Amino acid sequence: MTGVEKRMVVEYGTDLDGVWLPFAMMRRLDKHGPWTAPFTEATADQARVLVAHALAERHNSGLRRGVGLRNFLDAPPFELTVPFGKVPAGRSPAGQGAVPEPPATGIHETSPRGCAESARNPSLEASHDRA
Repeated sequence: MTGVEKRMVVEYGTDLDGVWLPFAMMRRLDKHGPWTAPFTEATADQARVLVAHALAERHNSGLRRGVGLRNFLDAPPFELTVPFGKVPAGRSPAGQGAVPEPPATGIHETSPRGCAESARNPSLEASHDRA
């Protein structure tokens, strides 16, 4: 007799307006243009969000790709997840103290009007005062 197994599947996607949009579904939608069969896989909420954001357009009884779909699918980086190593007990990831010091930028917080250039070149301070 065969046993029942429970498995977890990783699904990449994005949450847009509180609705989950799997990337795999949107890639399938990308293949549905104005002269192909309508895309009917999306739920009513997914269809509403896709149309509202120009990722899909209404097409007969379903959807077809919208003008914004290609750029939307190309925008997020799609990389495999890399596992993180364990941090040894009592040590920070950087190995020095709890919080690493930020790198020195040479920009003073008190520079006039927040201008980074004047912090490096005091002669520019006079030009800011005249402006």
